[in-house]
Amino acid sequence: MRPRPLPGLCVALVISCSHGANRPATPPAECRSVPMYEGSIHAGSIYAQPFLEPRSKTHQSLDCGSGPLAVYTLEYADSDEAERATAFFGARLWGGPGPSAQHPDELLRKGTVVVIISGANPAPLLPTYTRQGFQPHRDNDATAIHVPQDISAQVLAEVRKRLDCATSPRHCAALDGFANGAPPLPMARPSIGSMVLLGPGAGERREQLAWLIVDAGGLLSGDLRPENADEERQVRELLAMLSSGKAVPADHPLHALVASVAREKRRPTATAGRSITLEDGGDYWVRDVGNDVVVITAFQERGGVALVVGVFPRG
Repeated sequence: MRPRPLPGLCVALVISCSHGANRPATPPAECRSVPMYEGSIHAGSIYAQPFLEPRSKTHQSLDCGSGPLAVYTLEYADSDEAERATAFFGARLWGGPGPSAQHPDELLRKGTVVVIISGANPAPLLPTYTRQGFQPHRDNDATAIHVPQDISAQVLAEVRKRLDCATSPRHCAALDGFANGAPPLPMARPSIGSMVLLGPGAGERREQLAWLIVDAGGLLSGDLRPENADEERQVRELLAMLSSGKAVPADHPLHALVASVAREKRRPTATAGRSITLEDGGDYWVRDVGNDVVVITAFQERGGVALVVGVFPRG
């Protein structure tokens, strides 16, 4: 069994829409409709399964003379939310400050409206949007640190909806204390707990043994995956122990195993409301609820948004 650090996990933000002055632009007359075209997998996944379904969104498949394009339009409740969503979408589309030869999708915003133009050559459509006041998004300061807001009531409600308290009583109990929790203080040593992955599909649920480090250097977390039948048995026993409200004994060999990764680079954190969260824009919230530290994560999968709830005894 070996500790595996988890990569940064993210979620696309989609809020409700508004109408009027910020309505999307009309494509030029020379564009023609083509059979369903989704563009890049990044653009398609952002649009297909937003975490909070907007009141209005559109998908057009067009050819404006340079090959097929997917035009995704999302309207938001206000310009602040549209701006936040645009920043998140840019990171998902490009993995850098703007379009590239490998990731040519364009991202534009005007007020409350965000438009993604996805395809091999979005250039022919850009003037149509810029003439009507849409501005191409670029992350001109690639070193800027984005600190996410604290967890929303909608995310917590969705976690409660998906979590089965009959099979995860400790996670449900910890979640009850989450609203009144506080940013955790540094932990004296790594904690071994459990994470429940709640997939976007009905009944998609998986529990894993996991570990958490919170100290002055930041945060590090990961899972413990068994590599043979004997380790699978150990994991089942430890998960049952944690579910009953007990902690993994301090002299268990797993503690030394997890401590071996303590020298790895931490993911820097910031305080947001009652949580600490990551400074890289990931949706990752951590709170101290008394005897436990609770971690909630949300990230985009092809079929929608997956959620993770981790409970780690403070020890």
